Amino acid sequence: QREIAQQIHFSEGEEADMQVLLSEFAHPALDVTSFEGAIAPLFLLACAMFPFAIQMSEVVVEKELKLRQALSSMGLHDLSYWLSWHVYQSVMSFLSAFFIYCFGCIFQLRMFLKNDFGVLLCTFWFFAQAMVGFAFFVGALISRSSSAVMVGFSTFLLGFLLYFMVIPFGFPYGTVSMTQSFSYERDIVSGNYTW
Repeated sequence: QREIAQQIHFSEGEEADMQVLLSEFAHPALDVTSFEGAIAPLFLLACAMFPFAIQMSEVVVEKELKLRQALSSMGLHDLSYWLSWHVYQSVMSFLSAFFIYCFGCIFQLRMFLKNDFGVLLCTFWFFAQAMVGFAFFVGALISRSSSAVMVGFSTFLLGFLLYFMVIPFGFPYGTVSMTQSFSYERDIVSGNYTW
């Protein structure tokens, strides 16, 4: 687009004068931040990320004890081994996502009450599935269980660090309104705050 504008200016015999400006990404108005909106994402991140460290250490402990080699000598195929791990971790991830939703409703968190069950369940389950795959990948690179625990909790803490870097700066919306995500919005017609 810039090049086209320059060509139009050059064809008219004028010198092109271009200005590059930054503007805030368009988003709905964010007015008042709730205590629930500031604290709930932290606990949800912890609930969703904590199983990662456990899953990775379980895989590394089995590798360290050479249980897979013992099972291979008894006739177990690699596909059966990894498929059983994946099915087990997928079921555990699904249960974890389901219980996160149930406890969100029990504690009357508006995010769980106002949004669809299927959307929230899929969101938490897909995140957990991604962490299962990442746990298998990182677990394949580590040879000692003590290292696996350290790497697992380091990744867990990195998630918290990223949370504290993103939320105060309002990513992706910027810091103009100085409010966090999961905020209330003001209804233009009635002037009331909505969730």
